[in-house]
Formats: sequence, structure tokens, C-alpha cells
Amino acid sequence: MSVVFYALQHHMLFARAHLLRGDIGLEERRGIARRGRFGLIPYALAAAAAPLSAYLTLVICAAIALYYALPSTTAGPARPGAGVSDAQAG
Repeated sequence: MSVVFYALQHHMLFARAHLLRGDIGLEERRGIARRGRFGLIPYALAAAAAPLSAYLTLVICAAIALYYALPSTTAGPARPGAGVSDAQAG
């Protein structure tokens, strides 16, 4: 599932970039893709560990969830008007 998500994300970032907000530059899109590519490794490890130990797989998946729950992982650079709806802005 993570491979399909990464493939879709990569397609949106580079092949369909016109559908993204206009203020996301190429370097920022590359950074997003790099983080997504890094996320494939722990999922592959969890799948490989599944026949050996369910507990090890659980620990790996919990670590992935904690990593993505960290604000420093999900927060991007602050942008003017980010998170403000049109109704609030005007």
C-alpha cells in the first residue's frame, strides 16, 4: 500500500504539478518526494519481519506512526494565509 501511495504522490508532485497550489516550488516538491521515498524502507522491513515476529512488526509500525505524528515531520514552512479559509480571510 505504501508503494502505491508513493507512486500516486510522485505522479501528483511531478506529472500533475499544475493541480497543486501555485506556491509549491520544485525543490519543495523534491523534498516531499524524498520524505515519501524514505518512508518505504520501514514498511518493507515490517513486511519482511512479519513471518518472524508479530511483535517486531507491531513495533516497527508503531514507530512509523509516531514518526509521522511528530509536528516537525508534517509541518511545512509557514506560508501567509495558510490554514485560513476564504470566509475567514475576507
